[in-house]
Amino acid sequence: MSVSKPDWRRVVVFMLLATALSSVARFDIASLSSQLPTFGTQLAPVLLMALLEGVGIALAAWWGSRMLAKQQQLPYSLLGAEPVLALSMVALTLGLIVGFGVANPYGVEPRLYGALAAGTTLLYCLMEEFGWRGYLQTERSALANGSKYALIGTAWYLWHLSFLTDASWQAQNTGQP
Repeated sequence: MSVSKPDWRRVVVFMLLATALSSVARFDIASLSSQLPTFGTQLAPVLLMALLEGVGIALAAWWGSRMLAKQQQLPYSLLGAEPVLALSMVALTLGLIVGFGVANPYGVEPRLYGALAAGTTLLYCLMEEFGWRGYLQTERSALANGSKYALIGTAWYLWHLSFLTDASWQAQNTGQP
């Protein structure tokens, strides 16, 4: 497989798209959470907003992958080289979370909440990993590993925009809001 040098313009557009689209949900631009149906609990908007946040990076990665595929064959797949192992790990994790249940402030039965939270998290993680490990790592595959990982880690941190909220590393470690 021929690996081309990263197209930095494409990387910048990917980052701008991922950040802008994800920020609509992350910062609740246009007050989407108050417009979402509750289905009898305040949990529904929380889960839907998490999925909307993940959709931003997935759409940006989809666009970037389509552009990159015009230059080279893309080496990734959803289940990787060991599909049985990948599916077994997902099933084991989901089974344990649902089996033990998760206490929650929404009044939802713990096993059902575990299933909803674990399923939502799984979908969110798949969307995020499609961006970081799927598209962006492939886009930068011609770079030396140290450079590639430093750039992806920095991009990942910037995309999360943690420094704009009380979820930043500094606030968690100093107790400052």
